[in-house]
Amino acid sequence: MSNAALLAKIVESRERLPALRHVIAFDPKLAGPGVTPLAEVEARGASARPDHPGWRTEAEATSPDDLATIIYTSGTTGDPKGVMLTHGNVASNVTTAVSLFAFAAGHDCLSFLPLSHIFERMFGHFCMLHTGVAINYAESIDTVPADMADRRPHFMASVPRLYEKIYGRVLDTVRNASAPRRALFAWARRVGEAWAERTIDRLPISPALALQRAVADRLVFATLRARTGGRITFFISGGDRQVLLRRRHADPGGLRPDRDLAGDRGEHFRASAAGYGGPGDPRGRGADRP
Repeated sequence: MSNAALLAKIVESRERLPALRHVIAFDPKLAGPGVTPLAEVEARGASARPDHPGWRTEAEATSPDDLATIIYTSGTTGDPKGVMLTHGNVASNVTTAVSLFAFAAGHDCLSFLPLSHIFERMFGHFCMLHTGVAINYAESIDTVPADMADRRPHFMASVPRLYEKIYGRVLDTVRNASAPRRALFAWARRVGEAWAERTIDRLPISPALALQRAVADRLVFATLRARTGGRITFFISGGDRQVLLRRRHADPGGLRPDRDLAGDRGEHFRASAAGYGGPGDPRGRGADRP
């Protein structure tokens, strides 16, 4: 557990949990009966390495069909359900994602979604490790704006709600601006929406629209990008594409919340998320489902 509140709940319920064998505390200040600090667990693992000289060979012998993780639902529709995901399932998602986005060693991402969710674990964790991208963890969801300005990420993954909140804050600022500034923002938004529509639909951009977008970028969008740290290449969403399409005009000159993992090549990604590696996958649809 990570804090005293969770430890208190565990201590209170310990007698009703006969199968509970270990309680591991991330915070070294947390202590109690049967509580083991994480540092001690790590030390035990290091001291046990000589007893398992073939650990690397055994690990590399793992096959794509071996179980990699069990992801539990929230249980809102009944008892929590464990979804069994194999190494092949996770790897197919990772390799497909990195083939579509320009990740590179030396880039930074900002992570704030829970790693207990497969979207963040696959994209914000495994994809970053696979490509050598540095992962910066936000202190909390409330500190994401400040963390973006501080860590200056190149990209981050979220659900649509975060992008809607960012857009809402922009609108709140505009409402309190002078009339000329409001008019300038309204014009820039129309230009950005027109550019985003044609870009998303892979239509050519006219010279006039390209010029307008360059002016809008200099006068409006560059300021918005600066609030994210100034290095954002794209935002990625794991949520409802329709919400994002309704927010195409929220794309302020380079911030791209329109690309999501169930979007541009939707059939492939929707199937992949369910345990299918896309066309040509010999496992077929749903082969990884429990």
